[in-house]
Amino acid sequence: MHRTLNIHQLGRPLVFVHIPKTAGTAFFRYLAANMPSQDHISPAFIRDYDKIEWRNPAFKLFSGHFSFREVKPLVPCGHFLTFLRRPAARVASLYRSWSDPQKLPPGDPWRNEMTAEELADIEFVQTASFDELISTDRPNLVAGMADRQTFMLSDSADHDSETFLSSAKNNLEHQMAFFGIAEKFSESIELFRRTFDNASEYEVPREQENRSAAREIRLSDRASARLEELNSNDTALYNYAMELFLKRCESKAR
Repeated sequence: MHRTLNIHQLGRPLVFVHIPKTAGTAFFRYLAANMPSQDHISPAFIRDYDKIEWRNPAFKLFSGHFSFREVKPLVPCGHFLTFLRRPAARVASLYRSWSDPQKLPPGDPWRNEMTAEELADIEFVQTASFDELISTDRPNLVAGMADRQTFMLSDSADHDSETFLSSAKNNLEHQMAFFGIAEKFSESIELFRRTFDNASEYEVPREQENRSAAREIRLSDRASARLEELNSNDTALYNYAMELFLKRCESKAR
């Protein structure tokens, strides 16, 4: 018998570790649609952990670009969720998003949380080619591109740690109540519904999915090699996740 949870009777909250550009906005809106009311959804997390009422029993859904290791102590009993994406595709989507001239328009709340250096990085990306982005040594941009999925799921923030990749794999398999794969989004929603009883079908309108504008972007051989180097751990994590995901889909279908 498979272990399932009733999404309408959650004794413990859902905590969505939203890795940027992994179909997270679409999945969050899907999760929000399954909540009884907006009162059950915590305000958006924007960098400051102290502004979130992590222990408020009224909240049944938390979400944000936070790492698992930082949030786990704050919500130790939460049902943790995440999504992963093929690393090269994730970084390409990141570039499309960062280079969008409408990125961070006046009035965007994120502007108030960003440093002058971070705003300058966005201005750089909005005039840079994809090759130029991959080749940059700007620390904030490199951090956003390099093994970000492993970083957000690992017990260690040190990319050179012996446990950097292994703990991310372990947390993915044993600490996540559910994880999905962006390239298999429909199958992921089906797996979620088999994991959480009474979860609804996916009906989020396309315009609410935060999709980047579709345009072809190419990399030189040199930039492709650097992108592969920057994401060696993410590639290993993604391959591990895909294998585990397919096994879970098969198991839940029985």
